[in-house]
Amino acid sequence: SSIAAGFTLDSANNQIGTVTGLTATGVKLVDSNALTVAGVLSAGSSGTIDLSTTSGAVTQAAGGTVIAGVVTSSSSVAAGFTLDSANNQIGTVSGLTATGIKLVDSQALKLAGVVSAGNTGTIDISTTAGGVSRWCRSSQRPLRMIIRSSTDSRSMRQPVRCGSRVASRSFASFAVP
Repeated sequence: SSIAAGFTLDSANNQIGTVTGLTATGVKLVDSNALTVAGVLSAGSSGTIDLSTTSGAVTQAAGGTVIAGVVTSSSSVAAGFTLDSANNQIGTVSGLTATGIKLVDSQALKLAGVVSAGNTGTIDISTTAGGVSRWCRSSQRPLRMIIRSSTDSRSMRQPVRCGSRVASRSFASFAVP
């Protein structure tokens, strides 16, 4: 269903489980359990989708699609954060903290603000077009990135400086040394 305004369920007591078929100008969901995104979850190309859990992961069911200008987690995710459908249309990931992050996007993707998997987690980002860029204050240190291609077993380490772009790869894993 489509909502002409924003949609917010931000109580840490929510027990949602699965969200599907939701379109609004902005979406904010906090769940006390694991949260699965199935079907279409859309805030349009300029809206924000804010997903958080107090226990459990955020995952995406096969065939799901997330459409958003920004994906964030204002209250963090208690476990892993996975949006791994090649149908996703996400412009920017910002303010996202989880124990691990896996994201697949069908367009150019920007990283902004804090995107963190803690000291031991992995951030795995791939785009099917447009690559990944990082936007930040010039005082921030470069993010170390490990890029692996599914057709090449070698790894290439390179710093991603503010305002820089990385060519699209079928698999990219980001880790802060």
